[in-house]
Amino acid sequence: MRPLKLITGTVVTACLACGAAADGGGRNVIIKYKEDTGRYEAEHKHNHDGRSGIERPHRLKRIKALAGYYTEDEIAELAARPDIEYIEDDVPVMQPERFRSKQFRSLRRGRRRRSLLSDFIPQPIPYGINMTQADRIAAKTDENGDPIMSVCVIDSGLDDKHEDIQKRNVMGASFGKKVGEWNHSFDPHGTHVAGTLAALGDNRFGVVGVESAGNLRLLIARVFDDVGSEAKTSFIVEAAEWCADQGANVINLSLGNLSKVKAEGEAMADLWNEGVLLVAAAGNDGLEYQKKNYPASFDEVISVGMVGENGEVAADSQQNSQVEIVAPGVTVLSTTITGTGELGSYTINGTQEDAIPMEFSVPTTDKASGVSGVLIDCGYGEDICPSSTAGQNHVCLIKRGAPDPKDTITFVEKLEKCEDGGGVAAIIYNHLDEGPVKGTLTDDKHGITIPAVGISKEKGEVLKAAYLNQKVTAIVRDDTNYTYMTGTSMASPLVAGAAAVIWSHHPHCSNAQIRKVLQMTADKKRVDGDRDDSYGFGLLQAKEALDFLDKYGCPDG
Repeated sequence: MRPLKLITGTVVTACLACGAAADGGGRNVIIKYKEDTGRYEAEHKHNHDGRSGIERPHRLKRIKALAGYYTEDEIAELAARPDIEYIEDDVPVMQPERFRSKQFRSLRRGRRRRSLLSDFIPQPIPYGINMTQADRIAAKTDENGDPIMSVCVIDSGLDDKHEDIQKRNVMGASFGKKVGEWNHSFDPHGTHVAGTLAALGDNRFGVVGVESAGNLRLLIARVFDDVGSEAKTSFIVEAAEWCADQGANVINLSLGNLSKVKAEGEAMADLWNEGVLLVAAAGNDGLEYQKKNYPASFDEVISVGMVGENGEVAADSQQNSQVEIVAPGVTVLSTTITGTGELGSYTINGTQEDAIPMEFSVPTTDKASGVSGVLIDCGYGEDICPSSTAGQNHVCLIKRGAPDPKDTITFVEKLEKCEDGGGVAAIIYNHLDEGPVKGTLTDDKHGITIPAVGISKEKGEVLKAAYLNQKVTAIVRDDTNYTYMTGTSMASPLVAGAAAVIWSHHPHCSNAQIRKVLQMTADKKRVDGDRDDSYGFGLLQAKEALDFLDKYGCPDG
């Protein structure tokens, strides 16, 4: 008898003794049936109807597999069966960023707050929209004005009540155990990703997405629960199959892990062969940036790395042989769960400038008016920084980093020195040309009682050169509908959205041809040769891609 093929050393069985107790030990696995067996459908129905007390298996129909929890006794029984092709662990998949904030934790305790100021900022165009030329393209519709293209977002669901999310041409489903309804999520990751892709642009508030007129059909596949817990790979596969069944042309996967699951690879290949364009976050593994993240690193998937406002690849972005294209992913402003978003600003000499709240910063007591004081230069924040004018409030202007690059001064330490000197707020500016500071105070137990925001090196140097000893007002709010996030998860929907918009103009092109034109027209200014591991083929240039198709038609490939 042909031996059973085992992946990652795990063996399991189909539920032959349905209802078997789980207390004997077991694990979650994926069981792949041979193509010529007729037992797959029958065992799925038998297991699903008869199994009780533990998680029922679910099917991955394109690859003829079952996934679920199986006991060690069931493992032994299945090991002898000749109709199973392979069995492997159903490994966990995570959001690369695992975004957490004090506002999110308050939601977990059930306090969902509505925004008090939905137009806290005028409708800005996030910098990534301009950098990728997405502001210069718009999706085509059919003769009835309906979307031609459908994009599926596999993530943590959507706050579909959000003021900046389209209400038409949206549908969804949930996959996994206890993940909740697809359109009632308290985890902001999916809503942020969806906003980057399709936030409305005709409502005069909020932000603008890649396709801002509601002319893409949005499919939302929820796989993460309200606390952003890991999801099983099998549910990612099941969600992707559902997306394709609903007519998705493009699937965005801002998620992943470092484990290469064979069943997931087969599913991605099947979807690609059906004509679906697959786009995924390359990953944010920092010092381990050369490792490959999946599903992004399957050949059938476009792996998206991230750059900052300066166009340089971010230090946390995966850099490996599978990275195909890059897009802005550092400090991206987009939609979040209604009433939970953190935004900041400072006003000086009558001009208001956007700023990024330090993660876990306390909000200003008066969220509309903020807190005011004269602006004082506090260097790197290594020493107590008092005001030179007795009895006058002051705001500390602090440079990120330390006088000696070998030293470290944490954000908490900088703010302690500001607060000890009587400062009522702090503005921390970057010491590098990489955009605004998006720092963290680690958690909400830091003891700092003054609000703090981050800005770019350029803005900080302007304040230091021209505005010291002038009145400045700082605002930190935690009740808006928008927030900043960083990660390849934020870069991926720029590519997915742009691909769908471009494809709507040339729907006769194949997924391979759309992928090819994105590679050919990417900005290669920082690329070493035609392609490298940091930037792939370069920075997404949506208008260049559309212009190429308009002029030359679908490319070979």
